[in-house]
Amino acid sequence: MSEVDVLLALGATAMLGSVLRYVMPDLDIADLRQKLNRLVLAVFLPALFLKVIYGAQVDATFWQVPVVALGGLLITVAAGIAVYSLLPLEPRSRGALVLAGAFGNVTYLGIPYLQGVFPAAVLQVTTTAILYEMTITPANLFLGSMLASRYAGSARAGMGEALRRLATLPLLWAIAAALLLNLLHIALPAFLLGATTLLGNAVSGLMILSLGMALRLETLRDRGRQLGALLPCVMIKLGLSPLVVWAGTRLLGVSQPFADAAILEAAMPTQLIVLVVADRFGLDTELAALAALVTTTASFGTLPLVHHLLPV
Repeated sequence: MSEVDVLLALGATAMLGSVLRYVMPDLDIADLRQKLNRLVLAVFLPALFLKVIYGAQVDATFWQVPVVALGGLLITVAAGIAVYSLLPLEPRSRGALVLAGAFGNVTYLGIPYLQGVFPAAVLQVTTTAILYEMTITPANLFLGSMLASRYAGSARAGMGEALRRLATLPLLWAIAAALLLNLLHIALPAFLLGATTLLGNAVSGLMILSLGMALRLETLRDRGRQLGALLPCVMIKLGLSPLVVWAGTRLLGVSQPFADAAILEAAMPTQLIVLVVADRFGLDTELAALAALVTTTASFGTLPLVHHLLPV
């Protein structure tokens, strides 16, 4: 498929998710999405991560991608704090927009997009997405805690709680197990690898469907007056972030296609987990949802542009 076909396929699947609440009004879409997300995070994504990391070649990429991802995060967070300190917003709204401008949807949108754009290098680009995910999700919990303390004065924003939540993430356990099996050259039974393949193949469709369920036009209608405040967030997430990671890949000499995949991951729209973190730590969840809607819509135009500008 061409890149346009990939984007159209992703858009059609997300659209299906967004209209389910209207064509199937008897379904509790919010509850269904939460349960689907729990299944994806606890079963489907860990199976995909185990399969990919177990079969990957462990080399310099395994530290280079997390380093450039973390560097991009820190710079975009700093940029968001600097810009939003100048705007007349409520502190909890500032915190939500800082998070929304830093953390990208590197799995729910990133994995299917990269797999569609790089069909000849599916293993390599999926590995890049996984390395990105294992960097940004823990950082999201920590920074969510710190930003909540800064902007919302949340008593729930304890570092100990963030560490406990981090220790229970199945994604990180799957990555650790896969790395251990890979490095020790432990052979997994064929039936187990087959099971991870079956579960992993379902990830892309389920993630994009869930993404669509989370994008509600009502949010745009209800909070549309705050669209102006989103402009810095959009520019930081879709413009500054890939530029910073591009510089990082050049500086560290990241090989292809990992470098291009990392840059595109940096250009992904707002991560949906930002909504969970914002809600948990007392930040403006509705504004974070609006940021996810706007950046996701805009990314269908900016992602092809970033891809076109990548060095051949």
